[in-house]
Amino acid sequence: MTTVASSAAVGGSVPQVRGEAGWRALMADFERWDGSRASFCKARGVSQSSFRHWRRRFSLAARGAASRPGGFVEIAAPAGPGRSPDRRPRGSWP
Repeated sequence: MTTVASSAAVGGSVPQVRGEAGWRALMADFERWDGSRASFCKARGVSQSSFRHWRRRFSLAARGAASRPGGFVEIAAPAGPGRSPDRRPRGSWP
């Protein structure tokens, strides 16, 4: 797991998790954990909100970009009568 080794630097006895690789290792540890998410987070010194954030992030990545909400979709507006889609209306800038 990628961590900060000095507990004095973070003010506690549990090293902080750093980066995606560290969170992936932590999620793998959680899969083998027999207790609750709250007890796991407390034992590892991570907040439950950070845990949920990273777990959701990895879950969305596993499903693929197509299933992510909020993505952009290219659409083509139909041409009006007597108008090509490349033609700008009169008086438009440049």
